[in-house]
Amino acid sequence: MPNPLKRLDRLWRRHLRNPLRARWRGWRYRAMPIAMVTGSKGKSTTTRLVASILREMGHTVGVATTDDARVGDEVLRVGDVAGASGAKLVLRDGRATAAALETARGGVLLHGLYLRPVTAAALLNVGNDHVGMDGVATVDDMALVKRRVVDAARHVVLNADDARCAALAGRYRSLNVTLCSLDPDSPNVARHLAAGGKAGIMDNSHDIVILEPGHRPRKLMAAADIPVTQGGRIGHFISDALAAAALGLALGADDEEIRRGLATFARGPAQNPARMNFFAGYPFTLMVDRGLDPTIFAQVARHACAVAGEGPRLAVLSNVGNRMDDILRGMGRAAGTIYANVIVYEEEETLRGRAPGEIAGLIAEGARDAGLQDEAVEIVPDRDAAMARAAQCAVPGGLVHIVAMTRDPVALVEQAFGPPTA
Repeated sequence: MPNPLKRLDRLWRRHLRNPLRARWRGWRYRAMPIAMVTGSKGKSTTTRLVASILREMGHTVGVATTDDARVGDEVLRVGDVAGASGAKLVLRDGRATAAALETARGGVLLHGLYLRPVTAAALLNVGNDHVGMDGVATVDDMALVKRRVVDAARHVVLNADDARCAALAGRYRSLNVTLCSLDPDSPNVARHLAAGGKAGIMDNSHDIVILEPGHRPRKLMAAADIPVTQGGRIGHFISDALAAAALGLALGADDEEIRRGLATFARGPAQNPARMNFFAGYPFTLMVDRGLDPTIFAQVARHACAVAGEGPRLAVLSNVGNRMDDILRGMGRAAGTIYANVIVYEEEETLRGRAPGEIAGLIAEGARDAGLQDEAVEIVPDRDAAMARAAQCAVPGGLVHIVAMTRDPVALVEQAFGPPTA
């Protein structure tokens, strides 16, 4: 005979408890400052910068990125949670009073948009990464996917220096849109301000400035005073900081809270792992970065060379198999124009459907196309072999630039090169 108490329990959970719980969560999320960050590049750094601003506002912040999910100082899960899984982890944690959520293309395509409406969202850029996958045939298709994220926000932050991002400004009320630009004379920004919108720019003095109709421009801080920008010299990190500042304003931060949030976010491996991390204590300049895009790689490499000086230069390269052939060759070409020697490796977990040796072969092909001789381009089986070979080749006064998809660059470096000297 069926148990009537079990039936009552099912009815209670289905028709009363679960709907009430969902409604309560909806009320809580609407009251909570939540920022989502999407784009082809810069998502993790921007998300962490926003989290730093929210902490300066006094919040216990839930953060989800491609590296982990955490609330406050506690890591809830290690791994890529830049989507619905990470958002659920941090938003269902009762300690979180605000959230900064990296929102990647893959999760949106697989699961749809996991949360709406949110306080603010930023679209940083739209590139050809992942084009050709999951039904996304063109860069314009990719823009449509990423647009879903900002469509879900009450306040929208867009990159005025990216044509596909800037074109979306007219889709929303101008008052609710902030455009960001490294060009103080950006025509996109000028049109947006004339329509009643807001903007964040880097002016000719390399200061971060907020522009609002009817108000005088107000300086937030010098770009050089934001540690992640490497003294104001790395353009893509300045763009990330501009977007984070604009999101901070939309989330209710005042100028001083934004300044502190940007200024206290360190550029090292503890806060921003494998994002242009320099390691002191070695007789050569040693840097780990995960920049896979050829343009970003070249910008990072040139800065590393400027820091290192004139010694021998070595790059240790890898990439991900779901990038287009041109991106893989492009990384090799960029390395071949900057570095004297290149070591190329692959990782099994990043082949993403390619045959073993294919990624390394395309990168090496690009390096040779740039003029490196065969003996200057070495292909090794895996990352451990690449790091061991780099340790053998590194010379005092030189530079070793390592590209690695790692969440623990300190362990990566010390395993190969030993602990730093005091």
